[in-house]
Amino acid sequence: MKTPRHFQSAFLIVLVCVLAAHPIQAAEQAKASGQPPARTRYTLSYTPLYQVSADLDSGGSFDVQRHFLRFNTNHMINRHWMVGLGLRFDYEK
Repeated sequence: MKTPRHFQSAFLIVLVCVLAAHPIQAAEQAKASGQPPARTRYTLSYTPLYQVSADLDSGGSFDVQRHFLRFNTNHMINRHWMVGLGLRFDYEK
């Protein structure tokens, strides 16, 4: 069973908004409590790209869906040194 495209788009928009708001809330909470900035930071991003169906001059059509998922973590060792790890997953349909 195929999920309707508008449902997928709505779900992805909500997911991106929730993920984008989380780091902002965490930073505001740390500022309000008077704690120093975190030495370890995590970032998660999701980017969907859609190209709707297009007719080609030589006949036929083309459409593409790409999804990019990224996770990064960085740990500050001291003022001059930082270590980090990044993972990514790219999907194209």
